[in-house]
Amino acid sequence: METKVRKKTTWNGECSIDSLKIRIPFEEIKNVNSHLKQTVATVLTETGEIISESKRNYQSVKRDGFEVGFSVGSIPGLEKEFLFLGIHSKLLGSNYFDGLTVSGIDQVLSKINSFGIVQIAESSFIDARVVDVDIKRDFIAADWKVQEFLNECEKQWTPSNKFGKGVKPWTSKNGQYTGHQFNDRKASGIGSGAYQKFYQKYISTQEPGNREFFDLHSLNVPRNLWRHEFNLRDAKVLKRYDLNNTLSGIIRTPAQTLNDIQSDLLSKIIKDPVQQIKLN
Repeated sequence: METKVRKKTTWNGECSIDSLKIRIPFEEIKNVNSHLKQTVATVLTETGEIISESKRNYQSVKRDGFEVGFSVGSIPGLEKEFLFLGIHSKLLGSNYFDGLTVSGIDQVLSKINSFGIVQIAESSFIDARVVDVDIKRDFIAADWKVQEFLNECEKQWTPSNKFGKGVKPWTSKNGQYTGHQFNDRKASGIGSGAYQKFYQKYISTQEPGNREFFDLHSLNVPRNLWRHEFNLRDAKVLKRYDLNNTLSGIIRTPAQTLNDIQSDLLSKIIKDPVQQIKLN
C-alpha cells in the first residue's frame, strides 16, 4: 500500500512536545460533570445501611482512538484542590505529528471542553502548571542502523541496581526488534537517570491501542519511521534546563532549545559523538 504523508510533515524535523500533565486550581473550573466528583457508598442490601463511603475523583474519556483522564486532588502543603489533566498530541487529530505548539493549543482546549467533563477558560488553561513533559523527535532511518546505534549505547551503559534504572531492548509479539528503553518512566530523573525510549513508530501505529486513531485520521506513516522520546519529569528537571513550567511557557520553547536538551540526554547514553552524528 502506498503511504500517504501530509505535506506539512517533516520526518527529519525538529524536536517537539508530545504530551504533558497540567494542574489548574479547581476553583477556576466551571460546569463540572457530577461523575468527576462523587461519593460512592457501600450499602447492605438487606437493611439499606451504609457501611462505608469513599470519594471518586477521577473520570476518563475514550474517543476516536485515544483516552484523556481527568482527576481532582490536592498537593501536600497547598490548601486547595486542583484539576489534574494529561494532554497529548492525539488531541490534535490529523495534526498529531506537529506536537503541542502555540498554533495548535486552541484546538486542544476546544477538544477538552467538548467532552462535557469540565469547562476550562483559556486564561486558566494557558497559565496551568506543567510537569511530566514528553518531548519527541521523529526521524527516518533503516531499522538495522538504529539497532546498531542502540546496541552500542547499551554496551556503554553503566549497569545499575537502582529501581527504575537500566536499559531494556523491546521486541514485538512476533519477535521483531522495535527499540530500546533507558530507565523507567515512573522513576525518570535527571541526566543519565532520565527516561528515554527509541522505538519503531510505524510498528507502534499498527498496535491495537493505536491503529484506530491513525486509521481515522489517515495518518499512514513510512515503515522506516522511528521516534526518540524523552521525559522531563518534574519542576526540578524543567528548572535545570531553564524551561518555563506553565503551559503557555512550555509550548513557546524554541525548537532549538528542545534539540539541545535531546543532545544533552543523548550524551548520557552514548559517549562517542560520531555515533550521535550518524543518527542525527
